[in-house]
Amino acid sequence: MRKELSEFINLGKTIIFYESLHRILKIVEICLEVFGENTKICLDRELTKKFEEFIRETIKEVLENIKDRNNLL
Repeated sequence: MRKELSEFINLGKTIIFYESLHRILKIVEICLEVFGENTKICLDRELTKKFEEFIRETIKEVLENIKDRNNLL
């Protein structure tokens, strides 16, 4: 996954991932390694549903946010 993501480092465009709840922590950790801690991301859950949520922060802040939760998203 790191190799594939590294191809997007200089893309300069928005990248959208659809990821399983069970793998989200790992993919955010990999994104931190590949893109750096100051890259801004938006993590969304329950799109178009009653409990829709958006977390818009740097990768490092999102990672800290989801690690602090008892219930991952």
